[in-house]
Amino acid sequence: MRVADADEPERSFPIPILYLLDTFVTPLGGSERQLLMLLDGIDRKRFEPCIALLRPPEHPGLTFPCESRVLGYHSLASWDFFRAGRDCVSLCREKRVRILHTYFKDASRVGAIWGRAGRVPVVVGSRRNLGYANGRAEFAMLRLLSPLTTHTIANSEAAAQKAIRSEHLKATRVSVIANGLDFDLYSPIDDARRLAIRRAWGVPDGALVIGAAANLRPIKNIPFFVEAAARLSTHFPQLYFVVLGEGVDRPSLEALIERRGLKGRFFLPGFSENIPADIQGFDIAVLCSESESSPNSVIEYLATGRPTLAAKVGGIPEILNSEEVGFLYEPGDTHRFDAVLSSFIQGPELRANLSARARVRALERFSTERMVREHETLYTALLNRRSKESVR
Repeated sequence: MRVADADEPERSFPIPILYLLDTFVTPLGGSERQLLMLLDGIDRKRFEPCIALLRPPEHPGLTFPCESRVLGYHSLASWDFFRAGRDCVSLCREKRVRILHTYFKDASRVGAIWGRAGRVPVVVGSRRNLGYANGRAEFAMLRLLSPLTTHTIANSEAAAQKAIRSEHLKATRVSVIANGLDFDLYSPIDDARRLAIRRAWGVPDGALVIGAAANLRPIKNIPFFVEAAARLSTHFPQLYFVVLGEGVDRPSLEALIERRGLKGRFFLPGFSENIPADIQGFDIAVLCSESESSPNSVIEYLATGRPTLAAKVGGIPEILNSEEVGFLYEPGDTHRFDAVLSSFIQGPELRANLSARARVRALERFSTERMVREHETLYTALLNRRSKESVR
């Protein structure tokens, strides 16, 4: 399940590509940010991208680096399905779209149908999580629609294997393209800026900060982090804790923080508008998620040299595949979680060694240029394969 090599160059350039999304919540979101980097980096001499959204973007004033349209779809059970489908089919035919690439849940359901009706030769699906929100009915629908999909791109081996098992896909129809980062954004900040970031959170000078970049929702398992903070803070009075993110769990987390006596030591500053700088306010970084495919946050921790501890779930072990760059714990293993963090807290030399190796590791494996190039190579290979099949 790796990106195939293109057998020959695509003859007709630029190749029209339509990216079909449910909506666009925020440019700071993981999948949304990856798509924006792909759109910014893709070779415009070879590819001509366009975006179609099923629903209007949720982020006010958002602009895209290519043409975009809103189709006005709400659900399979509404008449909007037919109207939006008609408009999508017309768009595909008008632009002579050669590749339709779907992102997110609803687009994955309707994209293959509309793409085939619009005479699109290559339909590509995305699997960027482990399908934790899908039930039997959702997986059954994906299996039913799989013959209409040419290929599927996953952002981790774990997500690829989940799709193969749950959707009954052939391994030859799935490729893994790891996430990318713009490393220019993750350059080290100076001490004065770092101190200002920490003071804005309420952290006193001289403290040690353990932090996480994660939305405040159940799958991120922030209560596990809060409980660990309560245990560790009794032994290490210099510790403070920060979670950068927002979500439905905020009220319950604030109540838990107060019950555990952590008010004034455990902060929830909300969404970060500058993650590359803000996570450098952490001395140690954690991620306690119950399910992940390839979390940008862990890659960002490495890119900024944060000593990292993360749950051994999904594709995280593919990122932290050696204790030379970061540590893992089994979900629910409080002893391991506390022990690793204690070794970080008491080991400035360990933190320094991890920090130096982590950034090198991230630069080697998670560049934006590599991510864009692998998409371009795969797109061309799929079109060439489709062209050869049509001749037979």
